[in-house]
Amino acid sequence: MRSYLLISLLAFTFSCAQASPPTGEELMQLLIDNKEKVISSNDGWCKKSTNKPLSSEIIRVLSPRSKFEDDLQEDLHYQCIDSIHESNNHVIPVWQCQIGVVETKNKDREYFTSRSIFFSINKKSKHIYMNSIRCM
Repeated sequence: MRSYLLISLLAFTFSCAQASPPTGEELMQLLIDNKEKVISSNDGWCKKSTNKPLSSEIIRVLSPRSKFEDDLQEDLHYQCIDSIHESNNHVIPVWQCQIGVVETKNKDREYFTSRSIFFSINKKSKHIYMNSIRCM
């Protein structure tokens, strides 16, 4: 019985690890689909957005910041890494994702500012865990 459980767990882990992470378009669509949901994060950086809809954080991250700087360039970036989420004594395979903007200045692309939103997505159901949202 133990070997069956171990083999099942390894097969499950291997199959989850083989799934490819969401694309940038898929991440944006997930955020848009969940824009009315309320942020319930205890993360210190998200305190201003807690109990507000996710759309407020999406706007904060993606809105241009420095309107008065002529030589700024904004680059949108995203990344998802394989991770786990613990809920009710269960370990759930997730993608830990980040979408952000980096602003650089002048032709040398000197760092100016950045902002990001981090969140976990259930690999199977593609559900965003609203309590996993972190802001920077």
